[in-house]
Amino acid sequence: MLGAVRLARICNRGTDAIRKWDRAKSKGGTGGLVPAEFQARILRVAEVEGLPLTARDLIAEPIE
Repeated sequence: MLGAVRLARICNRGTDAIRKWDRAKSKGGTGGLVPAEFQARILRVAEVEGLPLTARDLIAEPIE
């Protein structure tokens, strides 16, 4: 799967920014939501590599 280091490279961001996507909003994260500006890029990489990742995985219900 795509780890934080790989996602950071794909999105041209630091790993701390990527890890915030998986952190609850109450703890300074995005609540599990991947920012829209990166969604298509991540999905393209996943498709090319045959990874089982869907749009729903990136924009599912937020965690509190």
